[in-house]
Amino acid sequence: MKKFVLVALALLLALPAVSYAGSMTSRWDVTFGGYVKFDMAYSDQYQTADGYVVNRKGGTSDVANDKYGNTSMAAGETRMNFAIKGPDAAGAKTGAFIEGDFRGVSSGNNYGAFQLRHAFMTMTWPTAKLVIGQTWQPWGMPYSVNALGICDDSAFMKGLRQPEVYVTTKLSKEFSFTIGLASPANSLGGTAGANNDDRQRYDTSRDGFPHVMGEIAFGTDKCGKIGPNGLKMGVGGFLGQVKRIKNAAAANLDDDKKSTWATAFRAFIPIIPEKKMNKAGAFAISGNAFLGQGPRTGTSTYGYLAPGISMDFYQDNLQNIYAPGYAGFFALATYYFTNKFYANASYGYLKFNWSDAFKSDPANCNNLNGYNQLLVNLMYDLNPAIRFGVQWSNFNVTYAGAVNASAGVHINERVGTLNVYRFGAYYFF
Repeated sequence: MKKFVLVALALLLALPAVSYAGSMTSRWDVTFGGYVKFDMAYSDQYQTADGYVVNRKGGTSDVANDKYGNTSMAAGETRMNFAIKGPDAAGAKTGAFIEGDFRGVSSGNNYGAFQLRHAFMTMTWPTAKLVIGQTWQPWGMPYSVNALGICDDSAFMKGLRQPEVYVTTKLSKEFSFTIGLASPANSLGGTAGANNDDRQRYDTSRDGFPHVMGEIAFGTDKCGKIGPNGLKMGVGGFLGQVKRIKNAAAANLDDDKKSTWATAFRAFIPIIPEKKMNKAGAFAISGNAFLGQGPRTGTSTYGYLAPGISMDFYQDNLQNIYAPGYAGFFALATYYFTNKFYANASYGYLKFNWSDAFKSDPANCNNLNGYNQLLVNLMYDLNPAIRFGVQWSNFNVTYAGAVNASAGVHINERVGTLNVYRFGAYYFF
């Protein structure tokens, strides 16, 4: 009798746990995924966990952030996502994707706070796909970026996530065409929500229209594949406009307008494809080349560059604005020693076309003039869930001008160099 009572009591205590197990449901098919990521890095300049903003070298006076390096350990790049498959509609397969990480950059909080990365829906027909929401722009980004640091290679058209709507149509088995509209400003990162456009940063700026963007692309598996990627090529770009109000406090307002645009070519080429699902001996090159006018960092998406250094349209004493041109490229080589052990080497270059008059103005000394990065890493996939990597990256920056304090007594140089040595560990789930 005692045994029966004990068993009955144990079953009663277990009922709540049993009833709650697997109780998180949805009307549709939802897959939960992501990864845990740990980073450890040593930088020979003072750096955050992102580790890619290059400080000036000291000239006649020391620069503390250049003279002293630091070690960082972090796990904020850990990500979680939900992939949803819903019911068919209008002859299309429907779905959605939500993803976030814990870097806190766009949430208005500190590192470690959860932030939104992607939130978009899709409708997919046999020959077309519609995307609506926040995600990467569908043009210009390299097809492959194998780096350990989340901000590595970000200055070379690596891409930005912004609200957008676009449709991709298959013109044939190999060719496709994409056309769409994108927000000219990021809607995240502040208390104003979707109003977090240029008015949050400059009271006298207005975006005239959404960015119009598009790409024509070619892809085929006839040359072989490495993982999911066969031969791919694409040419695309965007066009937008910025309006700057003059004399904002005057009774009669005036303004100046400038176009912002970019065009880019990108490609992935499997030089030595994998054989029978085994990547050993496979070799690929990939990258892009781009040029444009009117870059912008921070919350805005002008130019789709994110070098993390002060950059914007230039306004002269008459409040006319000037849009600097820029050009650059990114190249990546990947070689697989075995199916699980591989190496990556990449180089990126970015240059802005400032006038001599602009660069000679001390007020503009912190604007970026040139930026390049060399990166080499080794990756090892222990199993489908665990990946380890080690990496060395070298960054070099040129600013528009030197910092001249007290009439030339203390001068900090126009250039800066940063080396980052990084270890990363992933657990995919």
